[in-house]
Amino acid sequence: MGSIILVEEWKSSNLTKGDFAVSKSVTYHSFNYWIQKYNNEHSRNESEVSFFSLTEKVSEIKNEGKKIMMIGDGLNDAGKLDKSDVGIAVSEDIFRFTPSSDAIIEASKLHLLPSFISISQFSKIVLKSCLGFSVSYNIVGLSIEI
Repeated sequence: MGSIILVEEWKSSNLTKGDFAVSKSVTYHSFNYWIQKYNNEHSRNESEVSFFSLTEKVSEIKNEGKKIMMIGDGLNDAGKLDKSDVGIAVSEDIFRFTPSSDAIIEASKLHLLPSFISISQFSKIVLKSCLGFSVSYNIVGLSIEI
């Protein structure tokens, strides 16, 4: 508990890690260990809070009738990707198995995501047009045949 107080005291001071450790008669390596432990505990708590607040936010947005697209690595956020309308997993290896995602994008191509979305919207229009033409063609063809 004392190490947590020291780390919080250091964060509020304007001292470097080394100067603060010397002022408290603590070795630099011990103090650095406490900082890492403090950061790990706080990042874990923040991620737990953000998961629940994110889940609430997703529900709130869905209740408004809006669609949700989430982007993640597909592993530790698989549940979030699954709850969204569209889940995109970002990966260094696009052949990795990610069951909770609707799409996989290579990390180096992430900056092209807006272009991919535009292309997919255009593809949707083309597919609907082809379906309409196909249905019309078959209706006309069947009416002539009968």
